[in-house]
Amino acid sequence: MAQHQLHVRSAELEKALPIYGYYAIYWAVTAPAISLMVFRLWIRWQKHGSLYIDDLFVFFAGFFCLVIAVMHTLFTPYIFDIMEAQAGLVTPDAEWMKGIYLYLKMQWATIFIFWQLLWSVKFSLLLFFKRLMDGIDGMMKWWWVVVCLNIIFWISVMLSQFVNCRPFSSSFKLGAEACSTRQPTAPWEAMIYAMIADVITDIMIMALPLRLIINLKISARQKFGLVIIFSLGLLCITFALIRALLSSVGDSISPIWLTTWTQVEGSVAVVVACLPALRGLLRKNYGSTGGEEYMTGGGAVRGSHIQLEDSHVKVDGEGGFVHAATEPFDASGGYEGRPESTEELTVRVQPKV
Repeated sequence: MAQHQLHVRSAELEKALPIYGYYAIYWAVTAPAISLMVFRLWIRWQKHGSLYIDDLFVFFAGFFCLVIAVMHTLFTPYIFDIMEAQAGLVTPDAEWMKGIYLYLKMQWATIFIFWQLLWSVKFSLLLFFKRLMDGIDGMMKWWWVVVCLNIIFWISVMLSQFVNCRPFSSSFKLGAEACSTRQPTAPWEAMIYAMIADVITDIMIMALPLRLIINLKISARQKFGLVIIFSLGLLCITFALIRALLSSVGDSISPIWLTTWTQVEGSVAVVVACLPALRGLLRKNYGSTGGEEYMTGGGAVRGSHIQLEDSHVKVDGEGGFVHAATEPFDASGGYEGRPESTEELTVRVQPKV
């Protein structure tokens, strides 16, 4: 995806921030994301003494985010070299060419790692939602559909990076043999395709828990809280669109803004991956105020339980977590033994003050 990027207007140099401004952006967004990831894993370990599979994917996402921040920091000076040459401020020499060849390889690798980051976040959320849906009739079928489509899109995005420039070696060349010369719009088209795949898969993942929310007969305030938690993917969609829009210069790509918005989107994705489970972990560790039990869903109410298709669902009333399973579930991640009856739906809400 990187290979392209010698289509830089000389006017862009005048609009660019000082180089240290870009360094500040990279690390200002990366540091909170990595800190939140470490905090989530630490809290999970403190509570359960172990980590879960979705934690592993969150760790991968955080690690990839850190790697691309380091790589962006290392090759941003080469982007400035390109802008200065395009503006006629420097004359390229052998040393300059050597640096640009290195930049092209590093940028290609960074974008490839970026896709691993985004799909690590997606798979983490899918595994989190799986624990919520396990046991609800028909829900796991749709979960598997979304998982398979995510794998297909993930593979297609990676393949597009290998085939968008033909031959592949033109990705790392300059002048007449460069991809940006032979196929000027190919890198931009690959970026747009990847953005579309990213957005579509985010929408599919967010749509999965909707049935749980729709079937719950709880207050509008409670439903709103649940919708917020399950709609955090909108942040990823928003920044994916911003990245594609602001990195585009006509039908080519601005290297410096692609680099900047790639780092921002990756960091936001790590934060989104951490928040749902982290909220439940904090409530479990630092306590909630207790609450009343209200019965919801379809079926005959019997005191504090109702019948609902062999499911056990618990909802944290302050917009916390929903779980559907044949075993009682700790929203922070884990099962706690089997219930006497698996045909109950319990909704926990905080008492009104």
